[in-house]
Order: sequence, then structure tokens, then C-alpha cells
Amino acid sequence: MNGRTAATRAPGLVPFTGMPQLDRRDFVFNANDSYWLANPAAPLEGFSPLHGSERAPQSPRTRVNAMLLQNEPPFVAAGEDGTFSLAEIEAAIQGNHSLTAELVLADLLTRCDAQHLVEVAGSVVDLRTICQLLGAWDRRFDPDSVGAVLFREYLAAYGADSVLDRGSLFSVPFNVDDPIHTRTR
Repeated sequence: MNGRTAATRAPGLVPFTGMPQLDRRDFVFNANDSYWLANPAAPLEGFSPLHGSERAPQSPRTRVNAMLLQNEPPFVAAGEDGTFSLAEIEAAIQGNHSLTAELVLADLLTRCDAQHLVEVAGSVVDLRTICQLLGAWDRRFDPDSVGAVLFREYLAAYGADSVLDRGSLFSVPFNVDDPIHTRTR
């Protein structure tokens, strides 16, 4: 847009009607990713890249929120009727579930069991205690969740982009046709 239109307050702005919007009766949400999957059943596409990315990997936070709102295992939160009571909303908000743990912890523990002795800076380190703590972890980031700090530090070694797409952490690339459920294998 080069000039001012009646729909904008200044030249060059996108009018409200040209911005990504979604009005639904089931749910819309925002987890600080782009607008694209405000509801996975109705992806918003065809907007300026200045509004955000479309058809791009989503953060674990976005994916968990979508699973919670769709009442999908392992993040089931709503009642049997598919709606949320106040208590269920509170439990979902405070759930501290780790999707990344759901996706990679079993493989990490298998690898840990297979090779628990590693060399670090010329010294052999026995990882058995760490492996046991991670194996007993409840896959939550609650204050009393033993193992949560270890898993967080494990993920930090990979960097933020590694939790989004195929690379050193995930063996399967992001699937644009199933953006919420892309798995590691």
C-alpha cells in the first residue's frame, strides 16, 4: 500500500480488514507464535509476511496449547463433554507439561542406558545418576519435579531452534500438513 486509504489512519498501513483475523465458536489462541494456527482446524494463510510466518515450525508452547484446547493426549484437560470448567482451565494453565520431554525423553533414556560412561574434557563421567533422575521425572516443570532442571539444561545445549525442526535433536522434519503433531520419528 503506497497511499492513504479511508480504512487506515496513515499511508502504508494495512487496514484492519486486511489483517489476520479468526472468529470461531470453539477456540482461538495465541502462544506468541504467528497468527497462522490460532486454530489448527482453520489455518490463516495468504497474509503479508510482516504479520508473521505461515506454514512454519511452531514452538512447543504453541503445540501444547493446541493439544490442550483440542483435548488431545497426553495433554487432556477438558471434561468429558469437551468443555473446560474453571478448575480445568486452572489445571491446564498451571500444568507445566513438557511436550519436548514427551517427544525425546524415551530416546534419551534409551541412549543413556546404552552408553552411560562418556568422556568430557579428558575425564570419564558416569551418567547413571542423571539417567535415573531423568527416568523418574514426571515430565513437568513444577518446582518439585525432580529432573526438570537436568532436562532443561540438556535442551539448552541444543539451542532454541533445535526444538522446532529436524536437526541434532529431532530426526523427523517439521510437517506442514500436521504442524501440531510432528514427532521425532
